[in-house]
Amino acid sequence: MVNHGLYDVLFNAKHLPEELKDGKIREELMRAVELQLTTSVHKKNQLLLTPGHTADQIYFLERGAARGYFHDEEGKEHTLYFWDEKSIIIDSVSFFSEQPSDLYIEVMQDSVLLSLSRKKLNDILVSFPYLNMVIDLILLNDFKQCRKRIMDFISLNPVARYVQLVKSIPRVDLKFHQQEIASYLGTSRQTVSRSKRA
Repeated sequence: MVNHGLYDVLFNAKHLPEELKDGKIREELMRAVELQLTTSVHKKNQLLLTPGHTADQIYFLERGAARGYFHDEEGKEHTLYFWDEKSIIIDSVSFFSEQPSDLYIEVMQDSVLLSLSRKKLNDILVSFPYLNMVIDLILLNDFKQCRKRIMDFISLNPVARYVQLVKSIPRVDLKFHQQEIASYLGTSRQTVSRSKRA
């Protein structure tokens, strides 16, 4: 059985269901997940999701980087998500509502991804219903990140937002283009350049 980083993230989550603290149940779950899990290698700039398509895969970023973005009515691009290694990549709104997405999800470096389709995830949940709590944690984490980002936009200047980003994603400037970082921070490329020197 392969010891993916996915299991480290899963079993180190806060408020883990009691069942998942049992070693035998963990092994049983890992065996079940292993049977359903798909490992794939993606080239830089490969798209995992495009607007109008319903997200039907949940990804775990074993190695690499990815981002989620959209275009406004004038065609301007806005970066909404950055995902670093050991992150779960998902358009949670589209995946759980089974509605078409309004996001692009793009791999930003050559990356290794683990994935589960919605059907395979549901099959696992039938056998391990307490795993639903983990799904709730994924949704809660997504909500918390969005709320923190809104609060940062309200309370921090662009340089402070850049500092926060560097703390959360080490070497962010090597993983994403400066324009994408500026878009994520809601500022200009020039401000990002100044922030690096600050």
